[in-house]
Amino acid sequence: MGDIYEAGINPAHWSVALANLCQLLDAKSAGIFIKEYQTNTVRIEYAHALPKAVQAIYNLGLGKIDPSFKRMAAVPTGVSSNMLNIEYPEQPTFQRLVIKRAGIGYAAAMNIMDDKNDCYVGIALHRSPESQTFDSETLALFQSLFPHFQRSLRIQREFSRLRMRENALMQGLSHITFGVLVLDELGQPSYVNHVAQQIMKHHPAISLRSKGVVAHSREQNIALQNTIIEVANSTTTGSKKSMCSLGLTHPSSELPLAVMLMLMPLRDSGLEQLSDNSPGKVLMVMSDHEHSTLLSPDALQGVFKFTNAETRVVVALVNGLTVEQIANQNDVKPSTVKSHLKNVFGKTGVNRQQDLIRLVLSGPYSVAGSHGTSD
Repeated sequence: MGDIYEAGINPAHWSVALANLCQLLDAKSAGIFIKEYQTNTVRIEYAHALPKAVQAIYNLGLGKIDPSFKRMAAVPTGVSSNMLNIEYPEQPTFQRLVIKRAGIGYAAAMNIMDDKNDCYVGIALHRSPESQTFDSETLALFQSLFPHFQRSLRIQREFSRLRMRENALMQGLSHITFGVLVLDELGQPSYVNHVAQQIMKHHPAISLRSKGVVAHSREQNIALQNTIIEVANSTTTGSKKSMCSLGLTHPSSELPLAVMLMLMPLRDSGLEQLSDNSPGKVLMVMSDHEHSTLLSPDALQGVFKFTNAETRVVVALVNGLTVEQIANQNDVKPSTVKSHLKNVFGKTGVNRQQDLIRLVLSGPYSVAGSHGTSD
């Protein structure tokens, strides 16, 4: 059973779990079959001792005509059954390319789950034509493993959905103009966006080391680490401190580095019951008032249709330059900058510089190609 649950967390371990299952139940091969109802696809998700060519043919389309699904439709979920001698006269192509190539003569199968809004999952064990059918004792042992297979596969699918949502979130975070990290309770990052990398590279109040995120001074580092731990454990300890702000200072910097820490709970993932006793992930957001905001000209032009000159004005304004400074920087008259700014106001629907800056900073306009790193 340990192999079954380990496979739920680490899908690569299914080959080991199925190999041990075959050894336990005297089978030559085994497979986990999935039918996705929304996409109408059928595939062998995991297998032991099934020829790679057979798996490829099955997954490329022959799985859709697998008669086993019709036979198993009448069998209740969680009940193992003997399919006796495998003969499919109604599907000679499937018989020739799958059954015979795989050397299957007998099979025992069990429906693990069947949710018409999601998918069907079943497990099949195979014996050679020279062997014999699975006896009642073997089927009973196979059936006794049903709740463990079902729970493990459900855990795996929920983790898969969670990873997809997490990947989408990370893609979004990579375009935010603030520094963003995702930390565990020890301060070790699983994600760092480009802006955070730049801030930690240039701001002396904070750094990223082998032991995680570290503040410059001993006192502030203790406060930072304690806050990360408290936020990460706020769901398990009942603490209301699921969001905190800190100001990290350094003698060489005039302004403190603004840091916000907040909990990233596993909401609506189906994994709440698995994470009740585990610390959550901590989202760390940093803003350096002395650090230039890295904006993507392509992103700004793609959304607002700015010209190159208008884009330069917007980027300079966001980074704190005045109209006169922008004019000097670009070797033009202030009136030219004001003309560009008037066009920018017309394209964005705002009429004040502070509103323009707020609009740009609230959008996904960070430097193109500045993707974060994740473990």
